[in-house]
Amino acid sequence: MMSPAAGKNSLKARMRETVAGFCHELLHGKDAVRRDQAMSLLYETPEGKALLDIAAEHGVPIRFMRAGKVGALGSLSKDPDDATVGISVANTGNVPQMVLTLYHELRHLQQQDEQGDIRKGVFQTLKNPRRSHMLSLMQEADAFTSEAMFALNRNAAGDKKYLDSMLSRGDDVARVSARYIKKAPVSYEQDRDAFRRGLFTNIMLEGLAGYSASYFIGYAAVFRKAATRQEFADFVENLGELRKPDRQGPLISPYGESYMAQTAMTALPTIFFKALPHPEQEALRLIDKTVRALPQMTEEQYQKTREAATDALLAIYRTDPEDLAYSFEGITAREIVTEVATAQTPNLRTAFAKVATRKLQPVRSIAVRAPVPR
Repeated sequence: MMSPAAGKNSLKARMRETVAGFCHELLHGKDAVRRDQAMSLLYETPEGKALLDIAAEHGVPIRFMRAGKVGALGSLSKDPDDATVGISVANTGNVPQMVLTLYHELRHLQQQDEQGDIRKGVFQTLKNPRRSHMLSLMQEADAFTSEAMFALNRNAAGDKKYLDSMLSRGDDVARVSARYIKKAPVSYEQDRDAFRRGLFTNIMLEGLAGYSASYFIGYAAVFRKAATRQEFADFVENLGELRKPDRQGPLISPYGESYMAQTAMTALPTIFFKALPHPEQEALRLIDKTVRALPQMTEEQYQKTREAATDALLAIYRTDPEDLAYSFEGITAREIVTEVATAQTPNLRTAFAKVATRKLQPVRSIAVRAPVPR
């Protein structure tokens, strides 16, 4: 039987929720109305209709709700108990921004659909942490690039509201995108494929520091939670194997189908790995080495590695991205991948070969990253 105090607290909680919901609707409009508005606008565009059709085909629910309940502008979530998938979008009252957020999350759904299973996510695993990390970042870069291209396509058709909304968002990706649109070596009007490659590359190199940091804090949480060698081994085993992206799938699309047919599927994530800050590379190598060596490790060895890995991962999370150092190899990789992205006939294989030769040379110095222009 519920105690009087518990009942009183429950009543207060319901009253707070009712008031919060009323204020939310007053400020931003009803969630159902905003959902219908955003979906109708997106459905009017060919690229938006194609993505909404994927959601409809799989019966994926699309929910609009109060921002505090989503935790971000939007998310593609999975329920581990019944493996259902749902797209959640924060009702901010800003309809163009909500359309872009919905488009972004639907792009993630398409990524998962082309991997063969929308219920399991794509790349979150520790069995191959380096590739998993890079492919997860590529997922985000692709979704943001697709979102930006949607806004630019609508802008070219005479509808400016989406591009204006995207560029006024104020986060790292929006700033990187705005800078690239203004200074791109190949303009959107000249060559959309080259423009897309360049934007994707710039977002990968400059716009995803927050995402990368969140992944690193997630890796640290695994080590903290796995108090014994066996607990860590069980966690790694339960995550399953890393699935490879399709040659013609969304993650490869910025570089073009005909080009990627000549390129190994490991090339793109590998070259972007080499462009990471030096501490991030070393931390990922440490996780990778731990996973591979785990069957031969003693409990004492695991405990030492666990402490070292946790310290390294937390140090990255606590460091301002602009203060992370780059090796000579990393600086070279960044320069080459940026240059090749907007080439008329991009040759990532040749670019990767140039970076790979740096392994034979000693690291000359560790250079501190220059502040990103604002």
